[in-house]
Amino acid sequence: MTDATRLIQYVCVSADHTGSGNGEPTITIHEGLWAFCTHTADAADHEWSRVDGLPLHELLRFPPRAPQAAS
Repeated sequence: MTDATRLIQYVCVSADHTGSGNGEPTITIHEGLWAFCTHTADAADHEWSRVDGLPLHELLRFPPRAPQAAS
């Protein structure tokens, strides 16, 4: 069983932060829980989205993507 305190609870879905070439993947704290962004943690424009608790290795394999704009 995975220790829930080690799971990522938030991911950044900012369009400016997702995708390739945007910086070093970073783990930080958001609202007292672990959060992951593919950009640097000290960027000011994160858009945090709550997730069901993901292990870090899953986020590194399948980085989050920004939501698609409605057509």
